[in-house]
Amino acid sequence: MAKCVGCGDRFASANLVSKYCSSNCRKTQYIAANDNVDRSPRSCAECAVVFSPEYGDKRSVYCSRACSRRNSGRINRKKERARLRTQAVENVNPIKVFDRDGWKCQICGVKTPRNLRGTYDDMAPELDHIMPLSLGGAHSYMNTQCTCRKCNAAKSNNPPTQPSLFAYAA
Repeated sequence: MAKCVGCGDRFASANLVSKYCSSNCRKTQYIAANDNVDRSPRSCAECAVVFSPEYGDKRSVYCSRACSRRNSGRINRKKERARLRTQAVENVNPIKVFDRDGWKCQICGVKTPRNLRGTYDDMAPELDHIMPLSLGGAHSYMNTQCTCRKCNAAKSNNPPTQPSLFAYAA
């Protein structure tokens, strides 16, 4: 009985020089030895699930193709709405806005946990336009904020009740 170099399991070897129990163990060890890409576990930019990118996926920030499409679809829909209203359009990454705002609702101050994103929970974080797109607001970092789902629904498309120190249009 020999011990596999790849997985550490004991296996019956046909010859005395075999180091691996299967071709999968041999491939895994070859890829690990000849790959200088960071494959450390990271959280998905869309759903926050912790994953390790697979071989050939050098710069992956999404755990799956579905998360990647969901993220780009959401961004493109917002950009298209602003473009149709002839407003300034900027590529806005919701995660950057949530990080900037400390994952707290900017209206009521409640914490909006990342794991609730995309759910129907009242404390789920949502991207809110301070000056709504329907009222002429721009789709930009300056005009967006993190809000909880409850406050975002209550605000609807009403303009801000208190004037801000910042401009709403780009």
